[in-house]
Amino acid sequence: KESVGVLEQMLTAVIANAVEGSLRADHPCTLEARIEYADALLSAGRFVAVDALQLKSVMNRQKTLFGADSRVTLALMDRVGEVYSKQGLVYESLYLNLESVSEKCATLGPHHSSTVGSTFQLANTYVELGRLKALEELKLEEVIHILEERLSATHPTTISSMVKLGGLYSVLGRFEEAIQVMQVCYQRRCASLGDKHELTLGVANNIAVQLDNMGKRQEALQLYQSTLASTVEKLGETHLNSLGMTLNMASAIQNLGDLGTAHQLYVKVYTTGCEHYSKTHPMTLNACGAVSTIHMLKNEWQAASDLLEENLKIMLQIQEETHPHCMAALDSLATCKKYLGKMEESLSFHEKNCDLRVANHGALHVDTIRAFASMAVLLAEIERGSEALVIIDNCIRDGGASLGPAHPTVIEFMAIKAHVYVNLNDYKTGLVWMDKALNMYRTELKFGD
Repeated sequence: KESVGVLEQMLTAVIANAVEGSLRADHPCTLEARIEYADALLSAGRFVAVDALQLKSVMNRQKTLFGADSRVTLALMDRVGEVYSKQGLVYESLYLNLESVSEKCATLGPHHSSTVGSTFQLANTYVELGRLKALEELKLEEVIHILEERLSATHPTTISSMVKLGGLYSVLGRFEEAIQVMQVCYQRRCASLGDKHELTLGVANNIAVQLDNMGKRQEALQLYQSTLASTVEKLGETHLNSLGMTLNMASAIQNLGDLGTAHQLYVKVYTTGCEHYSKTHPMTLNACGAVSTIHMLKNEWQAASDLLEENLKIMLQIQEETHPHCMAALDSLATCKKYLGKMEESLSFHEKNCDLRVANHGALHVDTIRAFASMAVLLAEIERGSEALVIIDNCIRDGGASLGPAHPTVIEFMAIKAHVYVNLNDYKTGLVWMDKALNMYRTELKFGD
């Protein structure tokens, strides 16, 4: 809160100086101060307030007056693109990312450290939009090899790029590759920074996340515990890194079936977030969502529904309804209403969620496809199985095209298709699809029973 106030005063002063110098209030000389203030607002969870900063129009004036290929403009493009991404404005982020990479390739070269940073930023945007073929065309693995040759294997740019590559592998469901890349990063960071440095600890946390994703819960938990202890010792319990790792560890504990301990940890993060940041801070909102998940897992549907509705009201004060946090809350509310027997309300939440995701991310975005799959489950259970079957077939087709046929999400869609057939009383076909899903989990993902 203090940071927001200080940066607001700084922006006011910068704009006043521009006006005193006979410049417009939205002159590009104010852009850096606007970005700094925007970042502070986003960190405080005040998403809607960012719109008043007019970043897009000021960025356009920067390009007009100083050229899109100037180094200052290119750096500002990246920063505005990051703000758009945090706001959930994926397409706005994409357009700036594409322009930035193109201009940097032309002026700095494709393998300049600044170009590489923008390329990975573009890669993340492609993932958010589900454009995986475009992601492959970036040839990020080749970029890493060139960085190793030109800068060295232990250069900060090389290691940070590898961390980003590991993160992308994880999103794509390539968990084994993600762990391999991150283990190399961890070894290199230990050698150059030490095993207690916060960047090294961040990589260790990422490895634990991948182990958890692969079902290796106990290994993940042990690594979370040691990493969190070191992080708290270095940064303190209330630091965002510590809180984020606590949420991750609680998730692993939840996956091991200890809902009571997980609930305590989620509440601890939520309380800390409220006290040290705000109710609207993303970390606090994430913790609140996690608490509602525990209620859902314990079949406490009314408690979960009440908490989610309260959380959604808070989010809508600071975010557009198309923000990922809001859409995730709609999906969870749809589930709660279903188990409370309020099928029409549940379907209404599902339909709104799907419509918002199509409008914001497009019909082929992974999260959009997941939203339709969730709606298919409900339709099957309210005796609209034929509609559900059409939807889930589309999910398997579109998910397979975007993620690959062996991606865990696509296999999950196969299991949902089995569920739909069971609700249509076609148990034989349902069993066939469930066998397909189980076999792919075993053979493609190497998951045990």
